Amino acid sequence: MIWRAAGFQTFQLCDNGIPPEEKLRIIFQMHNDSRVDRVTRFMPFWLMWRIWKSGNDLVFNHTRTEFQTTVEMALNDTKEWLDNTMTNEQQNGNRNAAPSRNTKWSPPGRDKLKCNYDASHHEGNTVSGLGWIRNSQGTVIECGIGKFQGRMTTEEAECSALIWAIQASYGFGHKKVIFEGDNQTITRMINTKSSNPRLQHFLDTIQSWIPSFESIEFSFKHREQNGCADFLAKQAIKENTQWSLFHSCPYFLSPYVNNDYS
Repeated sequence: MIWRAAGFQTFQLCDNGIPPEEKLRIIFQMHNDSRVDRVTRFMPFWLMWRIWKSGNDLVFNHTRTEFQTTVEMALNDTKEWLDNTMTNEQQNGNRNAAPSRNTKWSPPGRDKLKCNYDASHHEGNTVSGLGWIRNSQGTVIECGIGKFQGRMTTEEAECSALIWAIQASYGFGHKKVIFEGDNQTITRMINTKSSNPRLQHFLDTIQSWIPSFESIEFSFKHREQNGCADFLAKQAIKENTQWSLFHSCPYFLSPYVNNDYS
C-alpha cells in the first residue's frame, strides 16, 4: 500500500518471485534515469527507511503507522535532504539561471498573453484555493478564483491550478499564452516531459492541451513575480462561492496589480 500510495508501480517491487537484489537494481535504474524528476528518483530510498522505522515502531513500541503517514514523511524527508545536499555547483548554476527575486512581473510580447497561476495548498480534505490572472501589456484581461479539495502534495495542487488556467484560457479563445508559475519543479517537468508516477495523470492532461494552442510556453518565476496569482489563490479560500470569473480587474486585486508597476 505504501509503494502504491507513493505513486510507484508495484508489479515488480511487490512480486515475491523477484529477489531483493533485482528489486534494488530496478530502483537504482530509475534513480539513474535523468528523464525522471529528482524527487521521484530519490524517494524510494527514504520510503525504505520509513518502512523500516515503522516496522520498528510496531515491534518495539506497539505503535502502528498509517501508510499515508509513512508516504508523507518519506516525501518530506526526500525534499529536505535534496534541499540541504545541493552542491555548490548546483547552487551557483541556479543562481545564474534563476530570475532575480527583486524584479517584478514582466508583461509578454505584443502578440501574446501571460497567464500567471498559483495554488494555496492545504493537505487532506481542507479546501485549497487556486487563482490565475491573464495580462496583455500589463492589462488585466480575465482572472479567476476557485476551490478544490486539498491534494497530497504542493505539486499536485499547482498542477490543478495550471490545468484550470489552461482550460479557461482556451475557453475564452486565447491561443497564444505564456503560463507562468512559481513552482520550478512543475515547470521543469512540463518542459522536459519528465516522468513522475504520482503526477503523471496531471502531466499527461497538461501535455494533451498543448496542441490546442497556436503558441504556448511554460515559465518559472519566483513568488515575488507571481504576486497577483498568489493573492488570488489565498482569496479563493475566503470567498463564499466555489469559483468566480472576472472579465476585468476586481477591486480587491487592484492594489496588487498597481504594485507591479510602481
